[in-house]
This record gives sequence, C-alpha cells and structure tokens, in this order.
Amino acid sequence: MLFLSDIDVWVPEPDHSEVPAEWWDFDADKSLLIGVFKHGYEKYNTIRADPALCFLERVGKPDEKAVAAEQRANDYMDGQAGDWFGHMDEMELANMLHC
Repeated sequence: MLFLSDIDVWVPEPDHSEVPAEWWDFDADKSLLIGVFKHGYEKYNTIRADPALCFLERVGKPDEKAVAAEQRANDYMDGQAGDWFGHMDEMELANMLHC
C-alpha cells in the first residue's frame, strides 16, 4: 500500500485564518489533494476512510451508510465521475503526483 509519506506533493502554505480546523496542517492538505485525485471530487467520506491518508487517524471512521451512499452514487454515474484513475496502480499514481 502506498502511504501519504511516500508521495512528494508541493502544497502552498495557507494563511492561518484559512485553515478549516485546528488540527489541519500540511499532511491534511496533501491528503485532501491525493484523496480527491484518487477517489473523486466530493467523496469526503470515502477519502476520510482511506487508511493511506491522515483523516482516518485524526477524525475517525466515517459512517458506513455515508460511505455506501457515495459508492452507490458513483456506481449510478457508471464510471463517468469519481475514480478517474482507477486503472492506475499506486506507483503510477505516485509518479504522476511527484512534481
């Protein structure tokens, strides 16, 4: 499994007033970018449940029904949204994100 620390991504430093939560930091920004790339836009519960990202450890596991609803919505879209890069293996994803 590829983990957050294995991927080098440049993230601009935000103004502290723009931070969405006290615990939010560079790893949270990086996890959000990678999570959206990996799981799709607005798949917040799926991103939060990904053990390779920081959110599961920091805020806990999301509600299973919410994750299932996101997956059903993705299935309904029949692959038109969400997991755009599902055909890539983790090393290809890491190489693409490494700038």
